[in-house]
Amino acid sequence: MQTEAHHAILRHQHFIARAEEQRDRFPDTIIARVTGRHRAAIAALEAQARDEHDALRAERARLRAACDSAQQATCAAEGALEEQRLRAAIGEVPESAVDSTARQQALERHEQLSGELEAVEQLLSAWTPDELELEPDAERQAVLIFEEGTLDERLYPVRCESLQIGRARDNDLQIRGDSQVSRVHGKLYRDGARYIFTDLGSANGSVVNGEPVRCPRPLLGGEEIMLGTTVLRFRLLA
Repeated sequence: MQTEAHHAILRHQHFIARAEEQRDRFPDTIIARVTGRHRAAIAALEAQARDEHDALRAERARLRAACDSAQQATCAAEGALEEQRLRAAIGEVPESAVDSTARQQALERHEQLSGELEAVEQLLSAWTPDELELEPDAERQAVLIFEEGTLDERLYPVRCESLQIGRARDNDLQIRGDSQVSRVHGKLYRDGARYIFTDLGSANGSVVNGEPVRCPRPLLGGEEIMLGTTVLRFRLLA
């Protein structure tokens, strides 16, 4: 990223190089004093840039979590609205009782947060890690554990970007012996450094930590995923 800080670093490096070229005209102590000031300025600029970059990454993490919560709130509001519409359709409540205000507010909140997140993502995407020796996001490996803590416990490392789960043989993770699991039931996939689980229209649905999965559900690690009567545990490895 060609920031003001980066340009300032280049200027200081230029002055250091020019000063080094004058060694045949000036004493080493003077050269060292001048170049030392520029090297100190470079170190301060690099530290400042790293702090700014870290602050952006922290803001990105906050906005991602807020977006996920807003998305779940939107899904909940949509479900509540559909329930109101059904009750009105069968005459249980009057049409005037159908109120889409909560759904609209949830949508607007999600759109607002998504816009803020996109702006931060654009700022971060402009940084070049090599310029200021910044470490990119670490990608943590994940594992699904079948029947954790039982004699039937098995581990399934998540080695691909997308892991399809179901009863059919052509799934990435085949679940046998559970008739409540659909042939194609759910999918675990990566979105950047995040892992997300979604139900693929299964007959009996999916449940994460006791909550039905009605829209893509971000996973933080430690969640219990229930497909039919089969229990999987999602773990992030250090």
